[in-house]
Amino acid sequence: MYSWQLSSLILKRVNFKYTNSNVNLSSFSKHFSARVKFGGYRKRIDLWFKEQVGAVGVSVYNWDRERIPDEEVNSYSQELEGIYKLRDSTVVCTKCRLRIIIDSSSKQPGIEYCQCHGAKTTATLNKDPDGWQPYIERQDMLVWRRQESDTGLFAYKVYGSFSDVTAEDFLQVQIDIDYRKQWDATAQELQIIDTDPDSTTSSNHSADVIYWEMIWPKLFANRDYVYQRRWIIDKEKRIVVIVSKGTDHPDAPVKPGTHRVRTYWSYMVIKPYKEFHQPGIEFGLTYFDDPGVRVPSAITAWVAVAGLSDFLSRMRQASKDYKNYKIKQNTIKSDNHIVLDQENLTEYEDLHKETNRTEESKDMIENKIMEEDNIGHDKTVKHNTPLEIMQSIKETNHIEESDIDKNDIEENENKDNVTNSMSQEEQGLLNYFFLSRLFA
Repeated sequence: MYSWQLSSLILKRVNFKYTNSNVNLSSFSKHFSARVKFGGYRKRIDLWFKEQVGAVGVSVYNWDRERIPDEEVNSYSQELEGIYKLRDSTVVCTKCRLRIIIDSSSKQPGIEYCQCHGAKTTATLNKDPDGWQPYIERQDMLVWRRQESDTGLFAYKVYGSFSDVTAEDFLQVQIDIDYRKQWDATAQELQIIDTDPDSTTSSNHSADVIYWEMIWPKLFANRDYVYQRRWIIDKEKRIVVIVSKGTDHPDAPVKPGTHRVRTYWSYMVIKPYKEFHQPGIEFGLTYFDDPGVRVPSAITAWVAVAGLSDFLSRMRQASKDYKNYKIKQNTIKSDNHIVLDQENLTEYEDLHKETNRTEESKDMIENKIMEEDNIGHDKTVKHNTPLEIMQSIKETNHIEESDIDKNDIEENENKDNVTNSMSQEEQGLLNYFFLSRLFA
């Protein structure tokens, strides 16, 4: 419609322009309009305009339109208070006010459990008005899940309390993608592909578009995500809010051999016990994604129980190690500068000695200095490539072919052999793939 209006407008402007030259184009305009309307040219023009607009529209990410709004970020500032209420209504006995067991096989040390209804009572059948049910408990951690009515898949809500981690370091573990690739072996590719221009000058908030390809077990295609992540440090409320949502970006087209996860969202709130730089935090994380494959419920439960504790413990250790990582990175940068300076100094000293002990003419010395200077400009510094973080994966499970998406099997035939290697200390990638992908 808009292309047809535009073509008519062009004809009117041309007609107006040439009227004063005794060239009346009105009859031509009517004739052309009839040809377009009845001769099929209109569809061709519409198609051409759509192609041109489409080509322009996908070349730039529209931050004004796509940016996660302030209202949404601020709406999660009371998330931890909501988790306190959820905990009281689902895993705390209304009579004795003690914790109700979620999983009888995983009682946590230091917790006194309710005995009002017998030792076999569990909280897994309890449900709050929003549909959240207790699912897993581990040391310093509780997990609820809720079945989403539109997909039948589960969303998860995690509450954790770490006394030996600072809020500053825990935040960096979430947003520092270079460090993430150091401690998370499931990240095949992870990079920031765009940054909100409005956040480039601030250290208290940022919004980025991230591309993430995650390694899945051999029988599945790798999953990749393109999502916008926005985080804000609210010093007045003493919290950090991180919100992530799936998006599309022209710099991250769908890659052959991977499965693009289209539906993904998460939000995390981090709160220090006292100060951001002091050890002691509590956090809440709520997330959902649709990986595009129906994993049998028995395997899903096993993955969550076996893998969640392992992944969170590694994330916790990564937070504790973050300061040492930054010190090491800064030391490497400093050492590189020292080496370069020493190289320049050596070249200068060699040249100085040579000019003192030779009796070459002034012109020859000047020419030699110029040659040495040109050589110096042509030199390039070769950096060591990063150490490979992929190590050997061991298969710890068997999945029946009938339980695997056929598209995954077809896509997997073209996968790189890199999925065959990961560390022996890992308990098999399937132990934690379902949860580790969500803590980007």
